[in-house]
Amino acid sequence: MHQTAILQKFEYSIPATIYKMWGANEEYFPAQYQPLMSVRIDFVKGLLLEGNWQFMVKANKHNADKWITSHRGRVQMDLSFSSSFAVELNNQTDEGFVFPMDGYLNDFQSLTELTGLLIIEKCSRTSGVITNQWNVSFYWYDCGFDVCEIKFCLPVYVNDMVDETNN
Repeated sequence: MHQTAILQKFEYSIPATIYKMWGANEEYFPAQYQPLMSVRIDFVKGLLLEGNWQFMVKANKHNADKWITSHRGRVQMDLSFSSSFAVELNNQTDEGFVFPMDGYLNDFQSLTELTGLLIIEKCSRTSGVITNQWNVSFYWYDCGFDVCEIKFCLPVYVNDMVDETNN
């Protein structure tokens, strides 16, 4: 029996304790009980992200020192999709989806306009066992700050195994 895997919502969080592994100084990553980054994606409503700005900039391979100081501490991003729908991850013909986004970054001092993309793409890897893994990547561009691009790529795993007794 084939079970449909529909992705309607996706949540991911990076705990605050990870900053110690980065060897970061506490000026940029103060000890808090809030996650360094928390993202909620609702494929009807949009993307809501909250996190430490300095962590998000430093976590990217391509960053500029001037980006770190453009915002201080925690920020919230609220982005809406131009068009939206639930994503079926078991469909063998789909290799990926792209959702254009726009919205705002709130650093609790001002609002900055953002634009970006959310990309869901299938990873077709095999390592003895065929994996049904997808990646959710999101990019956003700070329209108020010249050439500030931030990207995160997060894994989504789909279980193809169906227990016949749990129908």
